[in-house]
Amino acid sequence: MRMGGIWAYANQYPVEHLIIEAQPPKLLSNRWSQRFVSFLESCLKKDPSERGSAEELLQHPFITQLPPKKMIRAEIDEHLRTLQNRPAKKGLKGVALWTQKQLRRA
Repeated sequence: MRMGGIWAYANQYPVEHLIIEAQPPKLLSNRWSQRFVSFLESCLKKDPSERGSAEELLQHPFITQLPPKKMIRAEIDEHLRTLQNRPAKKGLKGVALWTQKQLRRA
């Protein structure tokens, strides 16, 4: 146990088994675009030799074909406004307001 925290247990069974044998996580919904799913699968390859480098991942269509930042911010802002105007669980409206403020600063 050289390292602290959770990594101190990485060599112990069943943690080691889970890391080595378990499949990478997958998205449970089919609402995601194929480009996003492909990008995520590329990032989550267990074998580092199969996983793309940061440089390669930045060339993935999911990244290279993103709309301009202005459009993304506008869509997020519109979504957050919708959350504010809808009856929501406790605290969700506060999170939406905080996130809107952060978007304006970015």
